[in-house]
Amino acid sequence: MKKLLPAFLVAVILMSFISACAKKSPRETGSKPKPTSTRKKLDLSALKPLDIVPARKVAEIAGGRVVYGQDTGVAEAKYDIKLPSGKSKYYMLKFESAVGDRHFLLTKERKKEIEKLNGLWDRAYFLPSAMPDGPAYVYVVRDDLEMKIQGYGDAKDVLVGIAKAAVAKLK
Repeated sequence: MKKLLPAFLVAVILMSFISACAKKSPRETGSKPKPTSTRKKLDLSALKPLDIVPARKVAEIAGGRVVYGQDTGVAEAKYDIKLPSGKSKYYMLKFESAVGDRHFLLTKERKKEIEKLNGLWDRAYFLPSAMPDGPAYVYVVRDDLEMKIQGYGDAKDVLVGIAKAAVAKLK
């Protein structure tokens, strides 16, 4: 009997511990775990790129005339601008939830080409086209909002101009 007493005490202590832990379980009490962030979710549907940077403004920046400006999705617009040379240039303005610098992490092989731009929100970068008429990008990030402007070929000045127009409107 003396040999069973220590085992019995260990079992009672273990059962008490398990019982105490079970009472604190969120599943038992129906309580939900507290969220780790109190930040309000960003509503991208409230952003209308054509209201922020109208097609006529993009045409003015590009030095051409508007063929069309069109909303193409949630927080996204595309612009077709006819230049005096008769050539059309296409641009896109898109807003997304910022998740770090995800776009730059995807372009590790082109990291040396990324140019940091100053004076545009928290962070801004220009990624030139890898081909003569390939896509070029400007990314601008503020808090949890990311703006992506895309053009083709040698478009840095126009892309930065669109970014500046959007930043001025969204202050």
